[in-house]
Amino acid sequence: PHTEILAILHEIRREGFTAFRGLSECTPAEVMALTGLPERLACFALRREYSEPVTLEQPEDAPRFQALVQARACRCLEGNRFIHVLGENAGKGEAVRWLRRHWRTGGGSPRWVGLGDSPNDLSMLRAVDEAIVIPRRRTGRPHPELASLDARVAPDPGPRGWAQALRHLLPGRYHD
Repeated sequence: PHTEILAILHEIRREGFTAFRGLSECTPAEVMALTGLPERLACFALRREYSEPVTLEQPEDAPRFQALVQARACRCLEGNRFIHVLGENAGKGEAVRWLRRHWRTGGGSPRWVGLGDSPNDLSMLRAVDEAIVIPRRRTGRPHPELASLDARVAPDPGPRGWAQALRHLLPGRYHD
């Protein structure tokens, strides 16, 4: 749970590693500036229950930060903008597997599709029937950790690539 992750991050700070900031320490306006989210969604992002996105003052401190987190039975996943601190057995892939086990449908079986662009999406992309990798904005290519997946790659990075990938999946009436 989020409260346990915050306690771990406070412990790391008390031990002297202070060069990071958690998303929960931000105002909605700061979340909007960091993520590009509109205010309503920035407020939702601050109501987390199971992980804490973190920014580091110095990216080269990432291995040390990750070691401090892992020593406390948690893990870090690299995202597009943040390092995500979460429980050892938590993540997008576990969420997809849970949803698949508990999904009830009126007939047939749904086709599970996942779209992702960074290492924190890897477990989710492995848990779905069809994985679609969105190229990174900086390079126009998939993140190296996702490049080895048996996945389709969207034609463009960012939101444009997401939209193109979804248009390919959805029936014609949703293409506008």
